[in-house]
Amino acid sequence: MTGTTVARSQDAQSYLDRVGAALADLPEEERADLLDELGTHVDEIAAEGTSSLEARLGSPEDYAAELRASAGLPPAQSRGGAGARLRSQLQRVAQRRQVMVARDFFGALRPVWWVARAWVVVGLVAMFPGQTTPTWADAVPFVPRVGTPLVGLLVLLAAVVASVQLGRRRLSSGAGAAVVVLNVGAALLLLPVLVSLGESTSPHYVYVESGSSEVVPPDGVYSGGTQVWNIYPYDAAGRMLHDVRLYDQGGNPLSLGLAFDPTKQQTLDAAGQNVDNAFPYRYLDPTTGQVADPEAAPPIAAPPLLGVPAATPAAPASATPSPSPTNGKR
Repeated sequence: MTGTTVARSQDAQSYLDRVGAALADLPEEERADLLDELGTHVDEIAAEGTSSLEARLGSPEDYAAELRASAGLPPAQSRGGAGARLRSQLQRVAQRRQVMVARDFFGALRPVWWVARAWVVVGLVAMFPGQTTPTWADAVPFVPRVGTPLVGLLVLLAAVVASVQLGRRRLSSGAGAAVVVLNVGAALLLLPVLVSLGESTSPHYVYVESGSSEVVPPDGVYSGGTQVWNIYPYDAAGRMLHDVRLYDQGGNPLSLGLAFDPTKQQTLDAAGQNVDNAFPYRYLDPTTGQVADPEAAPPIAAPPLLGVPAATPAAPASATPSPSPTNGKR
């Protein structure tokens, strides 16, 4: 009788060892709890008969799979060392209630992100170096200016439609990976676009008379209350000029007071000093390091000048007769 009990105990231990091996990817504490509960049950089954536990309970691997399912655990991962254990850990974290609630919340915000990423992409197009107009339309807030405010609005609407349709589609693994890269890039570039928008909506400096004092901008040139970004000089024949240096009434170089821009082409004088009052400014293409179109300028109608009219000679003063010594008598 003792020998039979020992044989059954060995059978039970062997069965439990194989079940434990099938649960090896689980955390030690969770695995120990499952095996403790199973040990008592296996001992009871082993004491009930002489047939093997595997014949009555099924294979230890199948039994381990049933334990996983009843405990709400993911299926066993294929053996892959640390990578498999990491995937298993991530799956368990993803199934936690708090994580699922957060995932549902952010999932409901996906349409907002689809619109935001389209806005970021169009904003980057409007910010592309070499633009000769402001990035954002003053008349329509938050609309990137691509050439004109109207074109920017139409491009933005088209980008939003395309982004929403892309978000609603079921994509293959390759296309899904490309969308993930797009989302990460848009998220990283969201801050620069917001900074550019904030700079364009900053208050404009204007001259305001208050008694005998005036509020004067600290630096820069302003037209109609808006800061001037570039100056395009034309000659008398209506041809645009390059590298025209401008000075104010005190002989000081005229500065537009713009922030530093690494894509702005530098103009040097004979002494090797940077000249900031040579207009118009030109911007370099970051891929080639050259100015893409040196003649680029906003559409300006500059008909030739007629020139300064010649001075009209003054009319000779009429002769005043001098009195004769004979008082008019001959």
